[in-house]
Amino acid sequence: MREMLEEKEYLDKIIQGHVLEVLKQIPSEVVDCVVTSPPYYFLRDYGEGSEAIWGGDPSCDHEWVEYERASNCWSVPGRGVYGVKGEYNKAWVKSHKQAFCKKCGAWKGQLGLEPVWWMYIEHLNMIFHEIRRILKKTGTMFIVIGDTYFGGRGFNDHRVKKNFRTKINYEFRKEMQDKDPIYQPKCLMGIPYRLAFRLIEDGWIWRNNIIWHKVNHMPHPVKDRLTKAHESILFFVKDQKYFFDLDAIRKPHIWADKDKRSLIGRVPHKSGKSLSGQYASNAVGYHPGGKNPGDVWSIKTASYKGAHFAVFPEELVRECLLAGCPREVCVKCGKPKVRVTTKEYIPTRPGINTGTGKSGSPEDPNRSLHDSPVSKYRMKIVYKTVGWEPSCKCRVGFRPGIVLDPFVGSGTTAVVAKSLGLHYIGIEVVPKYVEMARNRIKGKLDYYL
Repeated sequence: MREMLEEKEYLDKIIQGHVLEVLKQIPSEVVDCVVTSPPYYFLRDYGEGSEAIWGGDPSCDHEWVEYERASNCWSVPGRGVYGVKGEYNKAWVKSHKQAFCKKCGAWKGQLGLEPVWWMYIEHLNMIFHEIRRILKKTGTMFIVIGDTYFGGRGFNDHRVKKNFRTKINYEFRKEMQDKDPIYQPKCLMGIPYRLAFRLIEDGWIWRNNIIWHKVNHMPHPVKDRLTKAHESILFFVKDQKYFFDLDAIRKPHIWADKDKRSLIGRVPHKSGKSLSGQYASNAVGYHPGGKNPGDVWSIKTASYKGAHFAVFPEELVRECLLAGCPREVCVKCGKPKVRVTTKEYIPTRPGINTGTGKSGSPEDPNRSLHDSPVSKYRMKIVYKTVGWEPSCKCRVGFRPGIVLDPFVGSGTTAVVAKSLGLHYIGIEVVPKYVEMARNRIKGKLDYYL
């Protein structure tokens, strides 16, 4: 049994190592929110030090074979078995330092460069299965992930010089394409959806497929389809009751101030009862705190001066954390504080009443609580946050929420978490990116262009 890390060893740290190995050392139900972007399937090579061992028997004295068929099937501990399909080309495997264990069927290679797509999905599921253990019941998870075209340039482009894709053997990829029972060349693979369905099978609850609309997306020379200008943000939760602060990310209404239907005609009396026995609102659904931003987020991509490839804008991470990570949680039980709000009713024009001292007249001290039939009062609602209250009765103190990014890269998630006063845990396998993230968090380097 692997020993668990002490809190001081993982909290507010960027940990270098194989993501699965590190996750197994973090105690259960300690993380409040996960925001991450795993390596996309067949998009890029992250270089030296990014290889790891996946599946098989951890206690096996591995005997690696680079191009022969390793096994008819290989097992994932606790997750069953799945088959290894086809023969693996020697040149392609060697160029990416990939191999299979002849004894237990484990695979050694870089996440995102698996020879077949279903291995990639299963490896991601192994990671998120472990994350589900360390996430609190009230926790949330946001996964930013892009899609891939089968048989496209990422698979078999042997024409472009000075590109990692030149290492991929064209004949091998063509052979795999011919054998794949599902995809034909040029077909969009639906990787985000395949991952989502696999996570649902593993027990996750899929709440939203948020579309990240890249306002400044890169142009593409393709002529037989539309340019891809978005990526998916998969919003998952562990339990049906979870923390989500929608008020933190509400956006201003565009038409509410100009729409008379956003004003109400009657307000409740101070006794708690409305004047006419009903709450006669003319509003058409305009929330006074702002509108629900919806599941399409238009956010610009970010550029870095550093060597990291992935583009992960701070604004996107901030939206996820504001909505999905509590500002404070109970030290004892870990339950979050929840927002407390009030509504104020502000008159938009004075009442008209010739009777002195009657309801709705200028002398009436409670005129703002009434709607006189003569005054034809109209009220505007002002929505205010008055504080935060505990969702438990422990009364032992509170601490900031904890954010996890198992593929922290250049450290964007950690930087945003720190700016919001939250704790963070970052995991990264590539040594140069670990150093980059640590320096960026310390404020020593500015990677934004």
